[in-house]
Amino acid sequence: MSENRVILEKLDSMVRETNLDIEIQKSKKLLAQDESLLAGAVPVPLSKFGAGLPEGIGSARVFALRANTSFKTERHPNSLQRVLSLEGDGEILVKDSVSPRIQALTSSMDARLEQRWASLGRNIWHQPQAGSRDWVVLTFHEVTENKLVDEYQD
Repeated sequence: MSENRVILEKLDSMVRETNLDIEIQKSKKLLAQDESLLAGAVPVPLSKFGAGLPEGIGSARVFALRANTSFKTERHPNSLQRVLSLEGDGEILVKDSVSPRIQALTSSMDARLEQRWASLGRNIWHQPQAGSRDWVVLTFHEVTENKLVDEYQD
């Protein structure tokens, strides 16, 4: 079993035991307050997940992406990103020159881990696209929120 799979399984277990309702509602409220926003982001304190987070987790954020919308193409040159679909469905266009792909994600807790989670390596361009309703995801990064570099393409 790969190290990444072990980390995803641990994170998945911890998220299932964590109430993220406040962060989910805040991210959705950001969308409701400003029709021009493509996404609303809310940081999640790592302490919310309790003790035992896997090594290398530096920050977490909840994002609500507006329904039927493509977010900006982005990358994080200083952090691997792990994404969990919490509400709704969407896909991530991974623009990796070695293995470009579309990774569809669902929020069904009965779905396999690979259908709910995506891992995006450092410096990999990717573009989230929400399905027919607002798509809420939880992201984990290797670095702290204040050190995370978000780069965007037009």
